[in-house]
Amino acid sequence: MFKAKTNHRLFSIVLSLMILIVAVAAPTLTVNAEEQTTTVNLIDIHSAWQYEDSDTDLFGDIASDFRAKDFDDATWKSGPAPLGYGASETDNGIFGRISEGGTLVSNRGAGNAILTYYFRNSFTVQDIAGIQALNAQITVDDGYVMYLNGHEISRANMGTGESTHGSDADSVWEATEPQAKIAADLTAYRQYLVVGENVIAVDVHNRDRNSSDIYFGMTLSASYSVVNENPADAEKTPKQVNVHMGADPSTEANFTYTTVASDATRVVLTNTETNESVTLEGESSVGGGNKYYHKIPALGLAPDTTYTYTAGIAPNTYSGKFKTALAKGSKESFSFIYLADTQVSNTTNGKALGATLAEVANMAPDFVYLAGDITDTATNETQWEQLFNNGGSFPNGGQDMFGNYLISAIQGNHDNNTFNRHINAPAQAWSGTQGNIVYAYDYGPLTFIMLNLETARSDATSRALQKEYLESAVADAKARGQWTAVGFHKSLYTGASHIVDSDVIDARKYWGPTFAELDVDFVLQGHDHVYSRGFVTKEGTSAGLDAQKGATVQDPANAPLWMVGGHAGGLKWYSRINYSVGVGDPLATGYSFLDVDSANPAHNADGVSSDVKQEQVIVELNVSDTSVTINSYMFKYNTATDAITTQKYLYDTLTVERAVVGADISGAEIAVMETDEEITYTVAYNNLSGADAFDTVIEYDADVLEFVGAEALPGNVLINQVDDSETGKVRMLIGLADGITAETQNVAAFTFRAKKPVTVDSTAVRLTRADTVATTGSGEDKTAVDVPAVIGEGEAVTAFYSYRKASDVNGDGRITLADLSLALGRYQSINPADKKYDINLDGIVDAKDFIIISGYIAA
Repeated sequence: MFKAKTNHRLFSIVLSLMILIVAVAAPTLTVNAEEQTTTVNLIDIHSAWQYEDSDTDLFGDIASDFRAKDFDDATWKSGPAPLGYGASETDNGIFGRISEGGTLVSNRGAGNAILTYYFRNSFTVQDIAGIQALNAQITVDDGYVMYLNGHEISRANMGTGESTHGSDADSVWEATEPQAKIAADLTAYRQYLVVGENVIAVDVHNRDRNSSDIYFGMTLSASYSVVNENPADAEKTPKQVNVHMGADPSTEANFTYTTVASDATRVVLTNTETNESVTLEGESSVGGGNKYYHKIPALGLAPDTTYTYTAGIAPNTYSGKFKTALAKGSKESFSFIYLADTQVSNTTNGKALGATLAEVANMAPDFVYLAGDITDTATNETQWEQLFNNGGSFPNGGQDMFGNYLISAIQGNHDNNTFNRHINAPAQAWSGTQGNIVYAYDYGPLTFIMLNLETARSDATSRALQKEYLESAVADAKARGQWTAVGFHKSLYTGASHIVDSDVIDARKYWGPTFAELDVDFVLQGHDHVYSRGFVTKEGTSAGLDAQKGATVQDPANAPLWMVGGHAGGLKWYSRINYSVGVGDPLATGYSFLDVDSANPAHNADGVSSDVKQEQVIVELNVSDTSVTINSYMFKYNTATDAITTQKYLYDTLTVERAVVGADISGAEIAVMETDEEITYTVAYNNLSGADAFDTVIEYDADVLEFVGAEALPGNVLINQVDDSETGKVRMLIGLADGITAETQNVAAFTFRAKKPVTVDSTAVRLTRADTVATTGSGEDKTAVDVPAVIGEGEAVTAFYSYRKASDVNGDGRITLADLSLALGRYQSINPADKKYDINLDGIVDAKDFIIISGYIAA
C-alpha cells in the first residue's frame, strides 16, 4: 500500500504545539501569557501528487475505490503541482504555469479528451483538537470533487449527485478565471481527520471530450492556537537578517531584518581587530505579513576587516559576522560564490536551498553573488520565511549564510525592484532614475557591474542609461587594470530553452555585441536552470578556444565568458530546445558558441533529461590579478528524504589567465667584418589588444656599433626618435591610426653598422623598455589603458665574422695555396663537418669560397 513519507518538520511543529497546549494548564504559567494562532502548511503549492491519467474508471467498491484512505496508489505516476495540459500554460497567478515546475499529464487531444483524472496526496496530523481552522486553496479547469479519508468535503462546477468516471463538468472554466480559484473553508470537516496519516483524493473533470486543457493545483493549511508566554520578546526578535554590499563594499554595508512587533532599529558593530564598537540606528516600516522591515546603512568601515554585529534591542537580538571587501585598488586574491536562482516557492525547495546554503557557508567565501529570482513570488512572505529558515535537515542554512557573509544581489523576473524590502541593494547614483538595483563595485582586482535587464526590457530610456553607465564603469575599470564582470538575470547566451524567448532575443541583439566591444571579461547570468559556459564573440560565435573541462585558457580579447550557473534552490532543470536564428540575432546555430553545457549529453549523461536531475549547483570563482579559476560543484539532494545523497563533487573547472603583453628583440646572428653591411634588430610585441602606441628603448655598445637609423614598421607612424650615441641608447615613440589586436606584431626596426676595426668577437643589443596600451572602442567612446610589456627575449647577440681569418683554413697564420688546396678537396660538400671551408657561409663549398681565398693569396 502506498504510504507518503512522514513530514518531519510538520511533526516537530505539531509536537511543539502539543507541548505548549499542555503548558497552558500548568500552574507555573505567567499571567501575561497570550494566545496566538499559528498556521501550518499541510499540502504546499508545489507538493508532489500521485495521479492517474489513463482514462481508467477508479470509482468502485471499498477495495478498489480511489477515494478510500487505504487505496493502493503505489503504481500511479507522481509529480509536483500544478498538474494538467494545454491552455493552462497561461499563469493562473497562484500555482503558476505547468511548464515551470508543474507536471504535464496525458492528453489525447480535443475530440478524444479524457473526461476524468484522479489525484491523491497525504499529510500527517497529531493534534486534531488543536486545529482551529482548516482551509484549502484550489485552482481547477474545469471541475472537481474532493474527499478527505473517503468523505466528500468540497466540489466546484460539478452540480449535485454522485460523481462518476463518466461525469463531466457543468461548464468550461479556465484556470486564469476568478471562479476557477476557490478558497474553501474545510473547518467543518475536521471530524474526518485521524491522528497520523490522512489522505486527500480528488477527481477532476473536463467539460466534454472536446476539451483542449485541464488544470489542478491545491494547498491545504491548518491553524492552531498557541500559547506564547512572552509574546512581546518573540515578536521583537530580528529574523531574516542579511548584510548586502554598500556602494563601496570595502567601507559600506547595508543591514536588513524583520520583526513581528515594532521596536527600535539598531545594529551594534564591533571591529574584531581593534575591538571598538559603534551603535548604528536605522529606520523601519510595515510591509508584507504585517511585519516591520528594518534597514540600517553602515558607513566608514575599515577595509578587509571582520566585524561582529548584534541586530535588534537586547535581549531580543540576532548575532552574526561579516568581512568587508579588500581596500579599493588592492590586487590581493579572493574568492566568491555565484548562485543562480535560489527561487524558493514552497517548503520542499526551501529545504533544498537550506542544504545548498549550508554548504556555501562551509566554503567560507568572501561574498556571495545571487543572480536573481531570490524567491518564486517576491510578494509572498511565506517564501521569504522559507528562504531563511526552512524546518528541514538544514533548518538555518539560509539564515546562517545570509547573516554571516556579504551578499550582492540582482533583480530577476520573479523578483520586484525592492526584493519586497528584504534586501537593500545600494541606491548608487547613476545617469538617471529609471530602474533600481543598478550598481557597481570593486572587490580586489575585479570590478563587478550589476545591470537590471528587467527594467530595461520594456523601457528604452532605462536601457540607454544603463548602457551609458556600463560603458563608464568598464572604461574606468580597464584604466585601472581590473578584471570586469557583468551580472544580470535573464540569460542571453545559454544552453537551454529560454534562448528562444522574444525578450531574450531582443536583449541579446542589444547587449551581446556591446559586451564584446567593451571587452568585458565575464558575464554571470541566471534564469535558465542549466549549467553552461562559452567565450562568445560579438557575432554570437565561439571564440574558438580549447576551453573544455579542466582547461587553462588565455583571456581572449572582445569575447566575454558567458555563464549560466545552474540552480541553487528548487530542483528544476531545463532542457535544450531546437531553435532557428532570426535576422540580426548574434547567435550561432546548434549551441556551438558553448564549450560546456549540462543539457548536452557530451557533458552530462542525463543530456536532454537534465530537468529531472537532483543536482544542486555552487559555482566558486577564485580571483587573482593574473587569473580567475572557476570551480563548479554539484551534489545530489533528494527532496523525498530531505537529504544530501552524494558528496559535493567538482563538475567543471576552468582557469582564465590574463593575456600578458610581451616584447622580444631579434637580429642577425653573424655580421661580416670586411663588408659595410648593415645590421638590423627588430622589436616585436605579443598579445596586443587594440594597441596603437608604443614606447621602445634599446641599448647598444657605442664602441662597436654605429647607429644608422630606426624605422616604424609598415602601418605604423614614427612619432619621435631619440638617439644618444654617448650612452648607447635609442628610444622610439610610435603611433598608428588603427589599433592592433594580434598575437605577434613587429613594431620597430633599429639599424647599425659595425665600426672599423672590429676588435671584439660579438656584440649585444638589449631591449630595456617596451610600453604599449590596450584600447577599446573608438572616437568619443575610446578607452585606453597603459600596459608595460613583459620583456622575454631581451637581448640579441651578433657574432662578428672575418673572411680573411676564415680563409686561413689550416690555421698556420698565412693564406697560401695550401689553404686553397684543402678547400678544393671539399668541392660541392654540404657536410656540416666541412663548414670551415664554406667561407661565405652559404651552406656549400664551391667556387665562391675558392675566389675569396684566392683573393687573399693574390694580395
